Amino acid sequence: MPTGFRVLDTWDRCIVSEPPRECVYLALSYVWGRASSALKLSVANFEEMRQPGTLKRKWQQIPRTIQDAITLTSSLGQRFLWVDSLCIVQDDHQDKNDLIPFMDLIYDRAFLTIIAATGYDSEAGLPGLRKGTRYETQKIEELKPDLLVMSPKHLADALELSYYETRGWTYQEKVFSKRCLFFIDGQVMFQCRSAVFREDVVLEDRQITDCLDRTGFRFRQGLVESDEPHSVYVATLWEYSSRKLLLDSDVINAFTGILGVLHRRMVGNDDLANRGSGSICGLPTVIFDWALLWEPVIPLERRSDAMWPSWSWCGWNGRASLLLSGMKGAELQEWLCQRTWIKWIVGERRANTATPLLSSIDYVQRQNPLFPSDVYPPVTRSLHTEESGQSGLHKIRTNCDRPCTFLHFATLSMVFSIQPIDVFQGSLQGYKICRVDGTPCGKIWLDPGWEHVPDQKYEFLALSEAKSSEISRIELPAGGNESAASEWDAYHVILISYPNAETPAERIGLGIILQDSMRDVSGASWKEFWLQ
Repeated sequence: MPTGFRVLDTWDRCIVSEPPRECVYLALSYVWGRASSALKLSVANFEEMRQPGTLKRKWQQIPRTIQDAITLTSSLGQRFLWVDSLCIVQDDHQDKNDLIPFMDLIYDRAFLTIIAATGYDSEAGLPGLRKGTRYETQKIEELKPDLLVMSPKHLADALELSYYETRGWTYQEKVFSKRCLFFIDGQVMFQCRSAVFREDVVLEDRQITDCLDRTGFRFRQGLVESDEPHSVYVATLWEYSSRKLLLDSDVINAFTGILGVLHRRMVGNDDLANRGSGSICGLPTVIFDWALLWEPVIPLERRSDAMWPSWSWCGWNGRASLLLSGMKGAELQEWLCQRTWIKWIVGERRANTATPLLSSIDYVQRQNPLFPSDVYPPVTRSLHTEESGQSGLHKIRTNCDRPCTFLHFATLSMVFSIQPIDVFQGSLQGYKICRVDGTPCGKIWLDPGWEHVPDQKYEFLALSEAKSSEISRIELPAGGNESAASEWDAYHVILISYPNAETPAERIGLGIILQDSMRDVSGASWKEFWLQ
């Protein structure tokens, strides 16, 4: 277990900072809410909380859900319980850094996870554990004499309607738990990775699996190896990105266990010493160029916390998706080698260093001849040197008072106009990307609330190669995408804007343009960019 791992002793009512080596413990997954006055482990009370009987003396300061979890654990004959608010020092940044990357391990190794899926905060309790705390009754209909039927709500359906299922932190907690005891809809349900049981239905017949919630099944031992981890990343991004957080600053922390597992699967290395590495703002480094091609599913809003960049899904509130475009793992690796060219440098605002982003697809292995480095030089210098001058990192550092991860790179810049079309992808507005003469050459989906200026020219940056088959015919002139579906004859591009003259560019949206359209594009040039 990680350094600093500790548990709550439900018998001696204290925190155990050095649990037994083969410690058997339960874990609690619940919604915090805004109970700011609730008892938490802190630097100030750490020693006191280790003394037997402390939790008994402070019982009234403990939220009801945690009280009930302590009582339940002890009633089941188990001594130890893991609860984040009492087992992580909440005002110690280093303690959080030591433990948060191990959330997958903590929940996976728990003997059982108690899931409090009722209510809106930590005062909801575990209904049914105390007398008079649950009132759910079975809904029974008589079809004919002596024939009664009931229609129980499936666990997956009950969870989908719960507040618990909308929260960010609870996602990976449930995903990694081997055995879950749900308190939901006025009853208790048990689910492991092969069966589900509940109070109101006899489900001992293993063939009855309709009410299984399979969210966690893809992380079962060995399953990520057979299910390609790239596909699992797509699925988890879809599921997690729509969830809500009390603090925007937690958007990656609440997903870091999943990112760590997927990174180790992608590189084929389960070394636990590499926890917390392998991704930049939620994008796995080994597939970075592809992970940048995420798209919104609904109109998104920028997060209030300015530390998250526009080029990552974590910088936005709302559901995001990522398409594999039919590529399997080997095909994706081939695409990364042959269809990408940007050499990324990743930096931090107010930091003194900026480093190249290296991945399993080492830059020297790239085989793309489109932009040979002798003609199209990549960014190679370190941004913290005087070479950056007043045009680069100096502006980034002096015009922002919040830390943020930015990208420094060189690629092809081009200017196009865009025209709205009467086509929507969900609630997103479709636009044609057009050359100076008005000829359509691509498409992009944008927030319908985005302010479009009809005669304005917009700057686009080329990211990687794409297929024109991904552009529907309505956005192209006749015969505009007649090429074979196997041809990489288009570019993935991002539309950018500058909030003001003193700050780096920001991503507005992702689109696709035909490579042939580059022949007559005004303002096309190879440029250096800082993207925040």
